[in-house]
Amino acid sequence: MEIKIGIKGKILSGEKEGDYVWIYNDEKNTGGYLIFTADNPEMNNAFDGWVEKFEYLPKYFAEAQWTVEWLEKFDLFNQ
Repeated sequence: MEIKIGIKGKILSGEKEGDYVWIYNDEKNTGGYLIFTADNPEMNNAFDGWVEKFEYLPKYFAEAQWTVEWLEKFDLFNQ
């Protein structure tokens, strides 16, 4: 399973199918990774999840049963 940081993806299957996902490396502030999901490609009104380490991301994706098509570089904080 490929998981990309800073690249927006479309969730093709699993929970939130059809939504978009973007992962932010927030080690400097929270010590982990923020996982944002939204029902639109602009990521407006995004919900967020968090994992402590990069190694925990595959389990997070597996639990949600996500298959993701990675699309483009994106930065939710600098639009």
